[in-house]
Amino acid sequence: MIWETQVAYTIIDKKGNDRQVKEKYLVEHGDTFTEVEDKLFGELGARTCFEVQAIKQSKAKEILSYKKDVEEKIWLGELQDVFHSDEGEEKYIKYKVFLCAKTFDEAKASLGEYIKQGYDMDIVNIKLTNFEDILR
Repeated sequence: MIWETQVAYTIIDKKGNDRQVKEKYLVEHGDTFTEVEDKLFGELGARTCFEVQAIKQSKAKEILSYKKDVEEKIWLGELQDVFHSDEGEEKYIKYKVFLCAKTFDEAKASLGEYIKQGYDMDIVNIKLTNFEDILR
């Protein structure tokens, strides 16, 4: 299961004022909110004192790749599977996945390689997300 989370913490800006910073993270392999919070505190707790503001189950079904470089960003790809029902009707299923890439073209190429693995899917949409990282 993939979870979308948001944390907030306070920093002191250049003028000496408190400023609240919010960051979003993906958390993979948590079965409960408590497990997701534990992963957040385990990964981020040493860096700063923060508050977990939101946790929700993602509609994405899979994470195809992880960051190998700090310049990579997290993209959300939407794929569409076409099949025929027993009655012969054409049916569509949308399938969302996360992946990491530096550019749109790299993200599109990665999705293209993924669907070449025998899946009868088309790429419907690719968009850049504002998630900081994927916590495993």
